[in-house]
Amino acid sequence: MSAVTPLGQRQPLCRKLEQTGPAIDRWDLLDLVKTNRIELGIGEREIAVLSAHLTVMPKGSLIPGALNISYMEVEKILLRANCMGDRRFRRGEVTLADAGLVVRKLSPNKRRFPLRVGGKIIDAYGIDINPLLDRVADLKMMRDARLLREEQQNLLRTKISSRIRAIRDNFNLSISEMVRKISRRKSTGTEEMIALLDRVIAFEADLMSPPCPSRSDDGNTPGSAYLSDRNAADAGQSVRHNESYL
Repeated sequence: MSAVTPLGQRQPLCRKLEQTGPAIDRWDLLDLVKTNRIELGIGEREIAVLSAHLTVMPKGSLIPGALNISYMEVEKILLRANCMGDRRFRRGEVTLADAGLVVRKLSPNKRRFPLRVGGKIIDAYGIDINPLLDRVADLKMMRDARLLREEQQNLLRTKISSRIRAIRDNFNLSISEMVRKISRRKSTGTEEMIALLDRVIAFEADLMSPPCPSRSDDGNTPGSAYLSDRNAADAGQSVRHNESYL
């Protein structure tokens, strides 16, 4: 009987492993997760938990479809997660699993350990990160889309700031030049200075004034002092009442 085939079973003990995608450096993978953390619905806790599990992976690049299972005991791996508490660490694992990034493959008694045949690890109970590795292409697309949005937003911010700065500078220059010319005239009187002040105030009011409100069907502007004083509930009666002077 083969050493990899248990009695009474036709399926081999050895897990069939096939590469499902290109290899990736573990820290590049972690950076992808960090970049897309908002879209993935995870936070600092989950990133710290994932980072701790990545540190116990075999040396070298990670190959999707390989035996990418972290089976170190929680009590030991907590040191790699900045001494995070046990319960908090496990909740982080659950969140990662709910986000579809890992699979919590635990033994019936919740222990984590490798399964060996002939001294070779063929499987393990622990945290399988293959789901995350299978999403590398999607994560890269999400990252690129996010970077494109940020670049577009930065470009728009720069354009808006430049135009506002140009308007401000031109306005300051025109007002300053006007004030300089008028103030240097010996014949400048009080009336002219008041007129200049009025122009500045009018320009400022025009910049600060809100957009014109839309008019209603009866021609009255909402919020206007000229709204009709008739109310449907008054059955044709005016809402204005004469006050007694007694």
